[in-house]
Amino acid sequence: MGTYVNPGNQAFKRISGPNYVDKTDLISRMNVRIGGDESLVCVSRPRRFGKSYAAKMLTAYYDCSCDSHCLFEGKKIEESEDYEAHLNKYNVICLDISGFVAEAQAGFFTEFFTCHTQKLHLSHSKTATIAKIICTCHTQKLQSSQK
Repeated sequence: MGTYVNPGNQAFKRISGPNYVDKTDLISRMNVRIGGDESLVCVSRPRRFGKSYAAKMLTAYYDCSCDSHCLFEGKKIEESEDYEAHLNKYNVICLDISGFVAEAQAGFFTEFFTCHTQKLHLSHSKTATIAKIICTCHTQKLQSSQK
């Protein structure tokens, strides 16, 4: 199935080579939402628009299980005032929805969130540092797998 809780920065490390187009200014936009009333973000774009790349970048930036300083050196986010404030400070739950559509139909999501929120000791009284939930959804893949 894969690693969904704190998957680290390896996926972003693989794609952030010399041909990587710097989209780290998206991180600043996400940082503003942390702890606010509008903290849930849905990125819905057509296929091939970089949703998975963005999810890998956000996971690498927020994931507290790794050190991602070297991955963001020289990138736009490094110039941001809140760069260090959020870098590698959160538990991350990263889901690629297209990977388990069939399991969702069998009640997988309910079991998954119940299990992992208990492991992270998350509750209503500890919502200050709730794990960022990053979901990538490839609409066309979902539609074709349900046919």
